[in-house]
Amino acid sequence: MNALLLRAVIGATFVLALACGSDSQGAGPSATPTGVATVEGDLLKATVVTVIDGVTIDVAIDDRIHRVRYLGVEIPDGGVPQDDGISMASKALEFNRFLVEGRNVELERGSVEADLLGNLLRYVYVDGEMVNRTLLINGYATVASFPSSFQHQTAFLITEQGAKSSQRGLWSPSNDDGGGNGGPDESAIASASPAPAREESPPEPQFFSTLPAMPGSLRICDYSGTQESVIIGNVDRKTGEHVYHVPGGLFYPTIIFDEAQGDTLFCAEEAAIRAGWKRSHR
Repeated sequence: MNALLLRAVIGATFVLALACGSDSQGAGPSATPTGVATVEGDLLKATVVTVIDGVTIDVAIDDRIHRVRYLGVEIPDGGVPQDDGISMASKALEFNRFLVEGRNVELERGSVEADLLGNLLRYVYVDGEMVNRTLLINGYATVASFPSSFQHQTAFLITEQGAKSSQRGLWSPSNDDGGGNGGPDESAIASASPAPAREESPPEPQFFSTLPAMPGSLRICDYSGTQESVIIGNVDRKTGEHVYHVPGGLFYPTIIFDEAQGDTLFCAEEAAIRAGWKRSHR
């Protein structure tokens, strides 16, 4: 009996080893990072190896390739040519390449692990700036319908409205096809000086939104698209440092606003900077 029992244990161990070994191989991008943290809110370092489209990239994590889709954003009417004959998908792809191709990035997991195709859904950061939000700011994307709810959804909707109010990218009147869709207008995110008729490379991404004037000398606030101030100036309770946070930032949803402690709201980033506040990089 002891000999039979020993043979059974050895056999079971051998079968388990084969099963584990078969899972360690894979030719294509993996949808689930192996041996890495995927806790919501954690930042995971990765390197972009391929830009697939305007909202999808392949990244290397510990010598394995994973396909990542930007959480909360999508490209509207991606295959429809615009007035200049170039589709929104092509423009978004080039802009995405400009932002992340070959760059080291940080990935933040949200409440949803993957999309319906198995691609990882993540907030992606380059030098502390969220790429998902940058696409919205510049009018290269809209807020996605999937998932139906996610952590930064409200901030994303506010950012999208800001791009629409400022007529950037697909919201530019020159790209309006009557249905509200169009290609991004590069001049809308360039500097105030006249831009060349056409540039070969995508424009510098705009992380600071503009402040278009309104009738009666009123201004539209950054990120809200209205007169509502949504930039939070927060005084660090330990160091006394004055740091301001914008919608879409990593810590923005967690800030406890306390005016008695010196916290304040700003309509525009330039106002916060002039007042001596520093921008949070996350």
